[in-house]
Amino acid sequence: MSSLVIDQNQGSKVLEKRGSGHKNMSRFQAFAIHLVISCVVVLTFLTIMKQFWYPDFFFEASAGWGVLKILIMVDLVLGPLITLIIFKSGKPGLKFDLSVIAALQVAALLYGGSVVFQNRPGYLVFAVDRFEVVAATLVDNAAIPDAELRRTLANPIPIVYASLPEDREASEAILFEVVSGGADIEMRPELYKPFQENFDRVFIKSIDISMLISGDSEVDSRVRAFVSGQNAMLDDFLYYPLVGKNKDMLIVFPRSGGQPVGVVDVNPWLS
Repeated sequence: MSSLVIDQNQGSKVLEKRGSGHKNMSRFQAFAIHLVISCVVVLTFLTIMKQFWYPDFFFEASAGWGVLKILIMVDLVLGPLITLIIFKSGKPGLKFDLSVIAALQVAALLYGGSVVFQNRPGYLVFAVDRFEVVAATLVDNAAIPDAELRRTLANPIPIVYASLPEDREASEAILFEVVSGGADIEMRPELYKPFQENFDRVFIKSIDISMLISGDSEVDSRVRAFVSGQNAMLDDFLYYPLVGKNKDMLIVFPRSGGQPVGVVDVNPWLS
């Protein structure tokens, strides 16, 4: 993030130098330079975000374009547009004006980047009958009993299984806390267990896909298109609701478990 901020500041210095050193530089040239620099910065940020913070389907499920629209509007549209309006080679105070524009862009980048980073997914948790995307900042990584289930650079978004303790009193105590407004089981790292070792329990909770697609032609066509793209049949996979911060989708797994095959952007809940 700091390197992007430096790039944004260096961009304003480029405009300042060109504006003072080339008297014939037009505002449209300044606009083009500013736009190119802003595009590079925004595209670099989006690449980092999608590659490392929200890989695969996690962007659509948990990020969306809400905050990013503000960032893109300020950094990619308003910044270059204001430069187009105010730029004039040799203009008194031009350096200050361009510095203010750069400062606004940097502020937008820092704000948008911090919000997106704070909400980045940390765990994909199966709880009760669904998968939940849990933000990394909401769970204490060190509190997970099994060290192999913790987030690491090699395992940035672990898939885990969460369930109530087998001890009746402990289970009832947690349920009482949940009903009273406490954290639900997917938010309790002490309840995280290996996903594959508990896949038999996950298996029996899969959605009856024939019932889901029978009630909506749009759902039917999207699910069948996804399955066709995998060169498979409907019954070759298991289907579950995926609950994200941004939207709920249908997540698809092989019948043997392991990593998800992908997601389908449909309402996963049976009406």
